[in-house]
Amino acid sequence: AASVECELLPMLQQFASQPHTADRQAQVKDTLGKLVRLCLVPNTREPHALNQRLLRHLKVHEAIFRILEMPLDPASQAGSLADSTPSSSASSDSTPRQPLSSGGTLGRATTAQLPSIFRGCYAFLRLFCYQNRANQHELYPRLVFFLGQLPLCLGVELTLTELFRNNRQLCQRVSPAVLDPLVSLLLAHGPDPNVLRFFQAVVVAEGSPIRSNQTAVVRRLVQHPQLMRVDADDPGKLRTLVARWRGDETKEPAGELGYHLQLVHLLARCSLGKSHECESVCQNLISVDRCLEVLNDPSMNAWVKAAYATFLDEVWLNTAVADAVVLLQNMGAFWQYLSECRNLLVAFCEALTPEQQRRNAAELDLS
Repeated sequence: AASVECELLPMLQQFASQPHTADRQAQVKDTLGKLVRLCLVPNTREPHALNQRLLRHLKVHEAIFRILEMPLDPASQAGSLADSTPSSSASSDSTPRQPLSSGGTLGRATTAQLPSIFRGCYAFLRLFCYQNRANQHELYPRLVFFLGQLPLCLGVELTLTELFRNNRQLCQRVSPAVLDPLVSLLLAHGPDPNVLRFFQAVVVAEGSPIRSNQTAVVRRLVQHPQLMRVDADDPGKLRTLVARWRGDETKEPAGELGYHLQLVHLLARCSLGKSHECESVCQNLISVDRCLEVLNDPSMNAWVKAAYATFLDEVWLNTAVADAVVLLQNMGAFWQYLSECRNLLVAFCEALTPEQQRRNAAELDLS
C-alpha cells in the first residue's frame, strides 16, 4: 500500500499534469506494468481481490483516466490507428470531459509513445475489474468515455468485456447505444474476435441468458451479412482456414479462423435458454449435417470441434422446438460422433495414473 501511495500513484498524477520527456514515459510504462501485476496473484491468472480493493480505495483508476484524457498529436494518433491501437477524449457518465492541459502543446517526439501508454492504461483497467464486481461498478460510470475511444483501436473492447463479464446487473443495462458502436467498429476495421467476445459476455451473465441482449445482437448480425462469416455453404473454406493456421494449439486461434470460431460460439450463446427467434436464425446458418461433418472430420482441431459441439448442443439439441425429422436423418453421423467421444474418454482415463483414477472415483463417489 505504501509503495502504491508514495511512489506509483504520484508518478501517474505528475505525468498527466506536467510536461514530460521520453524518460518520464518509460517510467510511466514501468509503473503501469507494476500496477497490472498487482491485480493478479503472482504466477497465476487469478485476481488478487485484496490488491484490487486497495487500488480502488487509493483511486488509482482516477489517475489512469487523467492520462487517458490527454490529447494526442494527430501524427501519433494516426500511427496508433495503423498499429490497431488508439485513444480520444470522451467522458465519464454522460457529461463529456475536456482533455487536461499538459502544460502546453506536446511535441511530436514526446507524443509518439502515448498510444502504447494508453494501451497499458487499458490493460490495467481490464485487470482492475477482472472478476471484481465492486470495481466493475466503479468503472461503469465511465462507459460513455470507453465507447468514445473505441474507434481509436486501443483495445477498449477488451476492457469493456471485463467490465460486463458475469455481472448480470450491468448486462441488463446494455442498450443499442452500447451495442451499435461495437458493430461500427467491426464494419470499419474488419473482423475482430475480441469484439465478438464482448457480445458473448453481455448475452449470458452468471450462467443465465439475457433474452433482450441475445435478440439485439442476433438482429444486428443479420442486418450486416458481412459480419456473418460462417461459410456454411463452403465446407472447404473451414478446412483451408484450419490448414493455414499455424499458431500454438494450446492457445485459441486468432485472425480469420479465430473470428469464425468466436462467431459460432456467439451464435450458440445467443440460443442459450431456448430463444426461438435466435434458434431459427442460427439453424438457417449452420445445419445439423454441417455440424456433424465438422465434428467427424479428423483434420479439425480441438478448438474447431469445441465451437461446433457447443453450437450443435444449444441450437439443435437443447432447443425450444426440436426438429426430430432432421435429427433422425443424421442419426448415423450422430453415432459416429458419440463413438469418437467415447474413444477419447477411454483414452483419457487410460492415461491417468492409478492414484488419479482412485482420486477421481472418490470425488465422483464411484469407488
